[in-house]
Amino acid sequence: MCMVLALLLNLLLEMLGSRSVFLGLRFLFVHPVIFIYNALIIMLTLSVALFFSFRRPLLLTISSVWIGLGVANSVLMKFRSTPLSAIDFKVLQSAYSIIGIYLTPLQMVLIGVAVLCVAAGVVVMFVKAPRSRPQYKKVVPALILTAGFVLMPVNTVIKAEDMTSKYESITDTYANYGFACCFTYSIFNTGIEQPEEYNRQEVFNILEGLNVASNNQPQEQPNIVLVQLESFFDPAYIKGVTYSEDPVPVFRQLKEQCSTGFLRVPVVGGGTANTEFEVLSGMSLEFFGIGEYPYKTAISDQPCESVSFDLKELGYTAHALHNNTGTFYDRNKVYANLGFDTFTSSEYMRDIERNPLGWIKDKVLAGEIEKALQSTPGRDFVYAVSVQLHGKYPEGPVYEDPPIRVQGAESQKMENSLTYYVNEVREVDAFVGELVQRLADAPEPTVLVFYGDHLPCLDLEESELETGDLYQAEYVIWSNFGLPKEDKDVDAFQLTAEVMGRLGMNNGILTKLHQQQAGTQEYKQNLKALQYDMLFGGKYSYIGRKAPKATDLKMGLEELSISAVTNDTAYVYIHGTGFTPWSVVKSGTRQWEDTEYLSPSLLRIEAQPKEVKGSIIVEQVSDNKTVLSESAPFRYT
Repeated sequence: MCMVLALLLNLLLEMLGSRSVFLGLRFLFVHPVIFIYNALIIMLTLSVALFFSFRRPLLLTISSVWIGLGVANSVLMKFRSTPLSAIDFKVLQSAYSIIGIYLTPLQMVLIGVAVLCVAAGVVVMFVKAPRSRPQYKKVVPALILTAGFVLMPVNTVIKAEDMTSKYESITDTYANYGFACCFTYSIFNTGIEQPEEYNRQEVFNILEGLNVASNNQPQEQPNIVLVQLESFFDPAYIKGVTYSEDPVPVFRQLKEQCSTGFLRVPVVGGGTANTEFEVLSGMSLEFFGIGEYPYKTAISDQPCESVSFDLKELGYTAHALHNNTGTFYDRNKVYANLGFDTFTSSEYMRDIERNPLGWIKDKVLAGEIEKALQSTPGRDFVYAVSVQLHGKYPEGPVYEDPPIRVQGAESQKMENSLTYYVNEVREVDAFVGELVQRLADAPEPTVLVFYGDHLPCLDLEESELETGDLYQAEYVIWSNFGLPKEDKDVDAFQLTAEVMGRLGMNNGILTKLHQQQAGTQEYKQNLKALQYDMLFGGKYSYIGRKAPKATDLKMGLEELSISAVTNDTAYVYIHGTGFTPWSVVKSGTRQWEDTEYLSPSLLRIEAQPKEVKGSIIVEQVSDNKTVLSESAPFRYT
């Protein structure tokens, strides 16, 4: 029963993952050995039930877990084009606030009903199913044999380098090795495998070759602004599709006038934080585990080499901005480990507008970036992450009379999704133009870099793109002081080193590695060795030099404070600074969730003075109820 059930479950998982009965069957015939190997992994988990007298209810429970994982994988493949991995369960908290964008209330109810039905079925089976004594003489040898088959091929079937370098993407890896194998591997494989020749002397040799003690002293130190554009790409690259007008005229003009090129990114359709990690750290995701988010693993509790730390050596102040909740991907914690001094998330922004799906429009970032640049007298590094183009993209009509119309899409659903996308990307392109205009006449020299984090989740195939590559975004480098145009294709983890190199800067160990060794035979080997050493090894890279140290991250640029409390017959008014629509008054242990935002200096709660007398604070509270920061207490008598 376990053998047959494992084979059937594995076939179902492949059908769900590919969202096709045909492709699921194709996997069986094209990869028969891998298919059996995946079935053995499932069988190994099912075999646990044979040690108990109520084995049939346990078989149903374990099977339900596998089916649930398969369904979740299928849903994720539709919405972000990236399969389910174990690390996704660590980002569940971040997903709570946006689940309503991906699922309708009816779908959420149906999922809840399905879970309850399965749970009820399991309970009934535990009560009603007949019980029998486990036959240990048969079960133990069978389990040992199955485990032996599963564990023996590890070095040949699921060895880390096979699953990351042979196939360029996690999607390809799952397609070639199967869901059960890859998901199981993602549970146990995180971080970077120790290089074979890793030791202290090897690290010293690499550093000596880079001459890490020598830093350039550039004459010009401009402000540096990086803007990561969510799901941004030029729709003209989709073959056979035309538009009533150009959706990205500003970006196209920038490509003609400024330095540009393709940016090799590690994800498609989703996984924004991983492109972000590569750009900021200069590290490659190629050496990490399948589907791993370093924000949730490697750098969740330790500082990491980054462009922020590198520029701080030159006196820069580092600011992060994101027009989405500050808790998404734990940025409110991780950014301290990446060297940022301030982080302005949506909870600290005002005058926001939302698009039809509820995402905050990117144009709010133009003013916020200006504020960050003006917040210090010295030079600033500003890193902004946009969100407006985030999926999922509607398959039904959204606009009655869209400004841009689409022709040539392969289906009506695709036409609807593209119509939504191109009209949203048109607004993002306008934001790009507005920011360039604001900074063109800025008193301080400024370099501005725009880049896409990944292609949008539009179910595109490589054959449907003029570029023929799902992992190529684009970037442009603009400046207000005439930086020469020099077009070049780079990997995401090379981008900041490339920008710094054009400004005559070489601070940072990995910066020097990218600038000096990119394209050489030893480049990737040395990059892996340094990444391992900095995050998981002996940290020999920092012997005799300053290691990164987490900053005291300040949420928001403005001071959150209370200066006075007044009242009338119906309301209590809180006066102060730094208030936004996410500000919540707290008196004693009571949090006034119905706090009304009236202005940046005034909040109101419906209460009598006696209800709030004592210590009062104002908290900035995210959509998932996390308190991001709070004011100093104010004594109200």
